[in-house]
Amino acid sequence: MNYRCHAHDANISTYTKSKTLAEKAAWEFMANLPAESAMELVCVNPGGVFGPPLGKSITGQTLTVIDQMLRGKMPMVPDVAMPMVDLRDVAELHALAMITPEAAGKRIIGASAEPGSFRDIAKILKDKGYKGPSTRRPPPICYCVSCRFLIARRRARSACWA
Repeated sequence: MNYRCHAHDANISTYTKSKTLAEKAAWEFMANLPAESAMELVCVNPGGVFGPPLGKSITGQTLTVIDQMLRGKMPMVPDVAMPMVDLRDVAELHALAMITPEAAGKRIIGASAEPGSFRDIAKILKDKGYKGPSTRRPPPICYCVSCRFLIARRRARSACWA
């Protein structure tokens, strides 16, 4: 497999690094198996996963954000977009990967063709009758402050680990 995302790049998030390193380790494990123990591997990599929870517990980053939006706890939504996928589609991708011989040795990306934003999610929820979600974006000054904070934090980390 070709890894365009370099796990040691300082600009890659911890989450992305962990996913990259885990998949790389899985492919290396498969490559080093003796012939008599050979197995097939398919990696399913979804974008941002959204959908109904299995139970009443609201845990996980995605569900927490949606829960806060529904309760009106987010007066503004982050101006962030990402590839998104419905969790039921991710489940179907996993099931199909297990029964489709041509999937062996492949990486399957589960994501929308176009990125979706938190504002898009808020608008969908409002259109469905939910009253809590805000579609307001933060004013530009918020981006300046948060960028300065992130730069200062990165410099502080670099100084600690140098």
